[in-house]
Amino acid sequence: MNNRSKKAARGLIALTAAGAAGAAVWTTWLEPAGAPPAQAQTAQNREWRTAAPGIVEAQVADVKLAAATQARIINIAVKAGDRVNEGDLLVQLDDKEELARVRMAEANVQLRKVDADSAAKAETDRRRAEEKIPGLEAALRDRQAEADAAEAAPRNGPERDAKLRAAQAALASAQEALSKERQTLATLTSADPATSKSRADAMLALANAELSLAQAALAKTRITAPFSGTVLKLLKTRGEMASPSVEDAILTFGDQSHLRVRAELSELDIGRVKVQDRVTVVSDALNGRPITGHVASVSSTLGPRRIGASITSGPLWPSVREVIVELDDASALIPGLHVDVFFGSPQS
Repeated sequence: MNNRSKKAARGLIALTAAGAAGAAVWTTWLEPAGAPPAQAQTAQNREWRTAAPGIVEAQVADVKLAAATQARIINIAVKAGDRVNEGDLLVQLDDKEELARVRMAEANVQLRKVDADSAAKAETDRRRAEEKIPGLEAALRDRQAEADAAEAAPRNGPERDAKLRAAQAALASAQEALSKERQTLATLTSADPATSKSRADAMLALANAELSLAQAALAKTRITAPFSGTVLKLLKTRGEMASPSVEDAILTFGDQSHLRVRAELSELDIGRVKVQDRVTVVSDALNGRPITGHVASVSSTLGPRRIGASITSGPLWPSVREVIVELDDASALIPGLHVDVFFGSPQS
């Protein structure tokens, strides 16, 4: 046999071997070796229609918590694995400077309140003076009329002189009261109390705004839980500097109380699965114990694969359809666990 014949024979043998290997993989995908224990193992009576690789994840994605301002960490109030409620303190940053600014802003607010109250009182006094003057002017006219009547009375006895003196005294008193109130009004008006009050109110509003800014800066020195969850990992320690950058996060936080499975369905099976289909999840880590659930959502488009396939879930098809599975009981699972998902009949 010449060299060309030998090369052709070797190529034929390699092609035959490759075809046999491909057939073995295809057969393995059609008949998963790790099918759910409660289901039949033959193609004729199995209840599941197809399988796919999946990964356990939290319904709420894990987040990295970083500082909102650059400061030194003075206290970390939690440790990895702690379960906290929304709003609980996680990390305290150095707040001496921010606290001093808050106190200064509070003092400024109190000062502006005094100015505003003083301006408001001056405005009130001006209005009262304006309201009193018409009454005093009316009283003056009455006293003037009484004095004129007393003076016009017949001059025939001591009574006329006594009434005249009394009327003139009352007239003088009314004139003095009116003059004094007009002088007070002129003084209050010359200071423009309306403008003074507006300016004082504006300064008070500005002081309150500055206080709000100082309080917001102070709040940035406290990192609290954005929702109820678990501290997954501490990335910094007390005494280190923190900066407002996600690359400089202080800890990783998440909610692991609600788990689900994200599965990637082969493009060949996109028509075999729909919402509310019953699902069985198995994994070697579960010691043969199946976990049931149902399909919560199915993506409307194909995308690239991100989860590796096991021997039960078939070959690595390049395009997949993402399926979200809600579990009946996820207490035995942990995020990141790779599982095999078997899709069965629709939920009744």
